[in-house]
Amino acid sequence: MVRILLLAFVGLLFLACGTKSYQNDALVIELTGQTKQLQLPDGWGQFSLGWRVSAAGKILVINSRTSEIAIYNGLDDVSPLVISLEADGPDGLGGPSQDVQWGYDESFWVSTFGDKLIQFDSDGTILRRVSIPNESLLAQNISLLNFNFIVLESGVYFSAAPLTFAWNTLSVEEIIAIPNLLHLDLNSSEFSVISTFAADFLGTNLNKNIMPTLFKGLNNAVIINHNFRDIWVYQEGELLQKEVSFSQFSPMPPSSSKDIFEDMDEIMRLLNYSDAYWELFPLTKQQLLARIIKFEEKPEEEVFGMEFIPSRWGMVLVNSSYEKQGEFLFPTNAYNPQLLYSDAAGVWVCTTHPNRSDIEEGVLVFELLTIK
Repeated sequence: MVRILLLAFVGLLFLACGTKSYQNDALVIELTGQTKQLQLPDGWGQFSLGWRVSAAGKILVINSRTSEIAIYNGLDDVSPLVISLEADGPDGLGGPSQDVQWGYDESFWVSTFGDKLIQFDSDGTILRRVSIPNESLLAQNISLLNFNFIVLESGVYFSAAPLTFAWNTLSVEEIIAIPNLLHLDLNSSEFSVISTFAADFLGTNLNKNIMPTLFKGLNNAVIINHNFRDIWVYQEGELLQKEVSFSQFSPMPPSSSKDIFEDMDEIMRLLNYSDAYWELFPLTKQQLLARIIKFEEKPEEEVFGMEFIPSRWGMVLVNSSYEKQGEFLFPTNAYNPQLLYSDAAGVWVCTTHPNRSDIEEGVLVFELLTIK
């Protein structure tokens, strides 16, 4: 399911070239060298995989190329349950899948291009089909982004954006009136607006990536992530704006002096290859939230989907009150922190990176990172 200028080049060179730990007043973060392997189903390959971890520690790995998912009971599970997500047929989805997410229990949900949500139990049996009633949203110039959703007991949360594709043709005032987070009540089939676009994020230059992404935070929080220093946290009926910034990024989002909808290279740079606040992971055992960042980097050849994995990554850690506890820079060309897993031992970060010379076929390798 997307991102800021480098301010401390000398510090980056020092930390990225093999440094194994970062320390500040709160935390010591260290890579240990201890590893685990997750065996993938035959023929899957190690890249272009989606990754979802449930509150109970189950792992759902998504292979969009084969329309399959694999469910593991943890990193030590050697016999995953593999489920095929067929688009057609009596037990099919009714259209190609867009996103797969864990529910608030051990079920999982799939969204489709046909504006459907399908709930499955942990064995892959369909429990429920939901039609997404988006007609009224379209009439209000609101695009429901059903490739990015979160299911809680209270209902389903969707990210949203202007229906007008070239959003830089709108005024800032028009975009501020549009929601970036919607809630669907599954009982009434009605939408409610939780959050709208923030003026301090939009600024005055709309030649930037304004698309939101949603993540589940600690204690069932719903987090709106823009490529911006702040996140928006919705929890227990309250919306909070919290700074979770990386010290080497600009306080303002990457933008362009060009009309990005008339320059394909420029819009691709801003959507995929700029400095970016990329992912969020709740580290439940540590009661920390990890915000994953990546540095600007463009591939030598254009790639699609998740095949291009940048060489430089970092992480910002905050506690349950969103107070910053530390930062960490991963060694270059060696880690893919888009795949992260937390347990009592610490945080396991994927080391399966295409620039490594020691990649093992058919497995994902994870290294233990301790936080003290």
